Amino acid sequence: MELEEYGLKASIEIITPEMALAYLGNNHKHREIKASKVEKLAAAMQDDKWELNGKTIVFDKDGVLLNGQHRLSAAVLANRPLTTIVIRGIEKEAILGKE
Repeated sequence: MELEEYGLKASIEIITPEMALAYLGNNHKHREIKASKVEKLAAAMQDDKWELNGKTIVFDKDGVLLNGQHRLSAAVLANRPLTTIVIRGIEKEAILGKE
């Protein structure tokens, strides 16, 4: 089966700090951001140790961020682009549960 059959799109993207900040502005009911986690990820980015690792940034059908806020926050803090897998088109209930 193909992702398109489920209304999904997956890609590897380079997300600039500016893009990351915009995505974070369209966030939906995430858990609290842990500064220590963001700082650790940002340090890896600044030291050029960030690697494509299979973890995804996830957006719903309306472009609302559902998963990836720590990695995006780290890209902003490090002022470095983030190369990552991005999934678009997820039903928000699949990640967040029924509201």
